[in-house]
Amino acid sequence: MNTDLLNKKYVYHYTGFDALFSILESYRKRDKKSLLLRASNIYKMNDPKEMEAGFYAVKHILPRYEAENNIHEDIRLSEVYNNVKSENACKEDYMKGRDNQFIDFGNIPYSISLSARGDYLPMWALYGQKGKGVCLEFDTFKLQDSVFDLGESYSLDKVVYRLKKGTRSLESLIDFLYQLCLNDTNNNKPTIEDKIGDLADLCILVSPYYKYQDYEYEQEVRLTYIKSFQIKLKDNNPMHGLDSHKIEEHIEIPIPINCLKNIIIGPDANYEVMKHILELELDNCGLNPNMIKQSKIAYKSK
Repeated sequence: MNTDLLNKKYVYHYTGFDALFSILESYRKRDKKSLLLRASNIYKMNDPKEMEAGFYAVKHILPRYEAENNIHEDIRLSEVYNNVKSENACKEDYMKGRDNQFIDFGNIPYSISLSARGDYLPMWALYGQKGKGVCLEFDTFKLQDSVFDLGESYSLDKVVYRLKKGTRSLESLIDFLYQLCLNDTNNNKPTIEDKIGDLADLCILVSPYYKYQDYEYEQEVRLTYIKSFQIKLKDNNPMHGLDSHKIEEHIEIPIPINCLKNIIIGPDANYEVMKHILELELDNCGLNPNMIKQSKIAYKSK
């Protein structure tokens, strides 16, 4: 988890009114303790090119990491980059290998997109129904605590747009995965096919946190859950085949209600009407209507 987030008092989630009312309805009908926010399968994000950034982030950092940490040449995953055929095979495995309806084994990240920028016109335009939606303001400290309580499969971290030496989150993950690779090899030299698969797995795990520099203005923060799909033997008998797991496009992650600070109504929404409707819904939920705020941006569409 990136401690730099502690410098940001709030983080924000832009969405539409329909999505917000669905979240509040679920809150009202359930335990009235947490909001369920939808996390998207990393393969089902709006822009498929996002996946490329994770692949090239690993390619940029991995060889230097291996050299500085004296990783034995026999197990260096960067061997995959030594020829176009193996690199393309790895990229294909990473970009499309888990993008199917069922999976027997592997890890799939699910992410909720947040931003360090609140009430920001470009974010309204892209993610807040062109200014007619809402922006949920969350207390960063409380949100970090709640993510920690959810367990080690969850993380909250800033997206990296500029790769540089000292990208700690990526290097710590590389270190962790190398330990797994060493355990898996059982002192046997891994084949190039093994390395292609291991490198693709590494790229998948870092993919939520790397985007191209063109998107730096978003100052994105992601709450991510890594869902593990494990092979299950029927009747504990390897002769009876495997159970496959269907991959969901979305899952819901609980956010404690005390993390929610304010609800900002978009600059192009009918503030008085939407405020009245939202006040009624918040009252039904037992929540304070005073958390409703109006966007400070002077913008109205024609």
